[in-house]
Amino acid sequence: MTCPESGEGTLKEGILNIQAQVRGEQVPIQFPGAECPMCGFQEIDSAQMAAYGLATADAYRAKHGLLTSDELRSRRRRLGMSQVEFANHTKASLPSIKRWELGAIQDEAMDELIRLKTDAETARKNLEKVARLLEQPSPVEV
Repeated sequence: MTCPESGEGTLKEGILNIQAQVRGEQVPIQFPGAECPMCGFQEIDSAQMAAYGLATADAYRAKHGLLTSDELRSRRRRLGMSQVEFANHTKASLPSIKRWELGAIQDEAMDELIRLKTDAETARKNLEKVARLLEQPSPVEV
């Protein structure tokens, strides 16, 4: 296929190095597509756009230390829960659980809550931290 940008080069199929834009940030991902060797024009098959959105969201999550969609799904399944049961367990809405597993990015507070509700070691460390804080004397209010 001739490059629609340069009109001269032939698009070559392969794995593209893309700087995706997520929440105002550049996030590097690799994704299948075609590229013009002459001008660098890149094209992704429109049928792959949902997968591209998920890949960019998960790259952003990884960059910011958030659970990826696969990690969220894995934690839910490890507990043997359906999405409905997981929503009840985390007190998140069912639509939120579905969106996060499909690529919507959860906020940091919800990510931390999910970790606390799905990982015994994280919950134990949090419990120890809270216990230490409660042992400290409170500052006197003036």
